Amino acid sequence: MITFKDSIDQMSRIVPEIKALIPLRYRILYLVSYLQPIGRRNLSLKIGITERIIRKEATVLKEAGFLDFTSEGMILTPDGKYMLDLLADYVEEFDGLRGLETRVATRLGIARVILVPDDDDEGLVLKEIGAHCAQVLFDLLPEVKTLGITGGSTVFEVTKAMPQLSAEHSDIVVVPARGGVGNETEHQANTMAEKMAKKIKCQYEMLFIPDSLSETSIQLLKNEPGIKSTFEKMQQIDTLIFGIGHAEAMAERRGLPEERIKEIVEKGAVAESFGFYFNREGEIVDEISTLGITLEKVKSLTRVIAVAGGKDKSEAIIAVSKLNPHLILITNESVATQILDATKAQESL
Repeated sequence: MITFKDSIDQMSRIVPEIKALIPLRYRILYLVSYLQPIGRRNLSLKIGITERIIRKEATVLKEAGFLDFTSEGMILTPDGKYMLDLLADYVEEFDGLRGLETRVATRLGIARVILVPDDDDEGLVLKEIGAHCAQVLFDLLPEVKTLGITGGSTVFEVTKAMPQLSAEHSDIVVVPARGGVGNETEHQANTMAEKMAKKIKCQYEMLFIPDSLSETSIQLLKNEPGIKSTFEKMQQIDTLIFGIGHAEAMAERRGLPEERIKEIVEKGAVAESFGFYFNREGEIVDEISTLGITLEKVKSLTRVIAVAGGKDKSEAIIAVSKLNPHLILITNESVATQILDATKAQESL
């Protein structure tokens, strides 16, 4: 069977420039899709080529029906979205991302890795990670009954990217997988659960308490009617979306005393999830009392998605990936390369 790549390879024999033009035009469509409406000047700065080239290529894409020009900037047309999806697999294979995904998944021993291209704009990287996660969740929805979701900036992008569904899903419940962390309400698990539920048109539960509490307080609160209901729902989670945090950064976000943070770091902690601090080998080196999904529950899930991108996340990802072999990891290309380098170094020790 002749693949799309085979066709491009053959066409490049008579139109050699096609292999250079496809990634460029794909990149233009891709950036417009996330940043629309966007002007030619801003787009040229994002891609790192002259505004003259952008003007020429954007005109070609407009005449083909893939872009529209408005007073506010360029926007993607429905045909442009179709072409973007059509080219995605080819361009990612051309860029070597598919092979890299397989190598990282194999090295980590997890079910699947989905990679997004790097970009100087970290916000754009997080947006695409969110979009890929939203697509994975959308595909899984027929199997979901209780969706657990944590907080964080990357999970926030997942809720933004999730499409607004037209049909109601009254059989699904979205619950925060943990209590509140820090003071920023926009990125709290409660907020994520509510936003996601409104996108899916389903039920949701709330948990209006901090993530970090004393063990005595947690045991008392578990018996409060409103909290007890949400806590019981947490234990029914069958699908989980969570972010992976760097140990020191998460300890600071929790507002732990400086001495306590130093103690956690000195124990070799590189990652934090669900109130547990993990070293490079995935071993628990510290923990705090939390009200949220249990680690045993996380380990038992067959639908679990981790989103993490940006700088300095490779060690944290390696550690947390040891929790569950069914894990789907969505991250960016440079992090994947760092993971391969780090795990290769570990194996040689």
